Order: sequence, then C-alpha cells, then structure tokens
Amino acid sequence: MKFTWRVALETLRLVPPVFGNFRRAIEDTEFDGYLIPKGWQVFLVASVTHMDDAIFHEPAKFDPSRFKDQPSSATAPPCSFVAFGGGPRICIGMEFARIETLVTMHYLRQGPHADAAARPAHRAREQVLSLIRTKIIGTWHREFAQHG
Repeated sequence: MKFTWRVALETLRLVPPVFGNFRRAIEDTEFDGYLIPKGWQVFLVASVTHMDDAIFHEPAKFDPSRFKDQPSSATAPPCSFVAFGGGPRICIGMEFARIETLVTMHYLRQGPHADAAARPAHRAREQVLSLIRTKIIGTWHREFAQHG
C-alpha cells in the first residue's frame, strides 16, 4: 500500500483538492522584495508551490517516487506539499482521507469483474463508512458548531 499512497500523493500534488488558503500575517514580513504588513491576508495557491521546479524536480512529470521519504520528498522544504494544508492547521481528516483513498484505489484496481465474494465486504465497508460519516463526523461538526 505504500506505493499506492505515493501514487495518491503525486496525484494530489498535480491536482490539489483545494485551490488555496488564506492566512493572516502575524508580523510585518518581507517576501520576494515585497513588504506584507502585519494583519494583511495572504492567499497561498497550492498548485504554484506544487509546480515549482525549485521544490519538485520536473514538476510536470508524474513521479510517485518523489514521495518515497514520507510525508514529503527529502529535498523539499517543510510544508511545500500542501494538499492537506500544513503545520498546526493541517486537515484533521487527512488520515481518514488516506484510508478512503487507498480503499477506493484498491476497488478501482480490482475492476468491475471482481470476485463476487468481495461484494459483501464492500457492503460492510459502506455501512461502516456511513456510520463514521453520520455518527463520528456529524457529532464533531455539531460540537464544533456549538463551541466554535
């Protein structure tokens, strides 16, 4: 499954699931000759970082081996792969997305003519995922909405 996850990460690098994120500057910062005053909002575009050849060698090439040293390439700076965000605001559902991605890729690889014995397992998986979505994630959303 390690290679499968590397394929998924490389796909997310080429086609990020989120266009970008806003962040507020907590202090005056100079970036590339421009002054960003404290309090200004900055918009980080994931695809610009992911397609920067100074960070990822041959960025247009599909190369899952660049993620061999998880969670990012050994030559890439921290937080340069931002498909799930980074730092203290990293997506809390990242591991859930990882499991769903791996399971989905497994079923896609099996194809439409998969063994009939796998079908009950697929139904059971769907029931478990439905339970997780409605009970666990739904509860978290309600708690978050109440306590903000």
